[in-house]
Amino acid sequence: MTVRLFKNAYLERMTYMPIYLFLPVWLAAIVVVFIYSLPQPFFHGLFLYVSGYLTWTLTEYLGHRFFFHFNFSSESGRKLIYVIHGNHHELPKDKLRNMMPLSITIPLAILIWLLPMPQAVVRERRFSVDF
Repeated sequence: MTVRLFKNAYLERMTYMPIYLFLPVWLAAIVVVFIYSLPQPFFHGLFLYVSGYLTWTLTEYLGHRFFFHFNFSSESGRKLIYVIHGNHHELPKDKLRNMMPLSITIPLAILIWLLPMPQAVVRERRFSVDF
């Protein structure tokens, strides 16, 4: 069972993220980034992996804690939060909405990829740390 978020069938469909679509898309993305980063020295690559993992974990927690559960006073703000995350609390076992849909995550991933630091790392294929 799922909660209907939009009257428009196309918009509604864009909010679904079945696992059979999630896994191949993100596994392919991980493989591409891994192959692209192979020229990295092992410890630099390991440092980037651990740094990225910790940064993403912290970002995920802070976004969930302070944005997804923000108590908006306006009706439109409450509706926005419900569409983005609140429906997850209404039906936490909804298999089509357990993960953020590709319509959100792909543009977000592109924005993160294009940030100045990752872009410099990718362009130069190296990472230096000055102590």
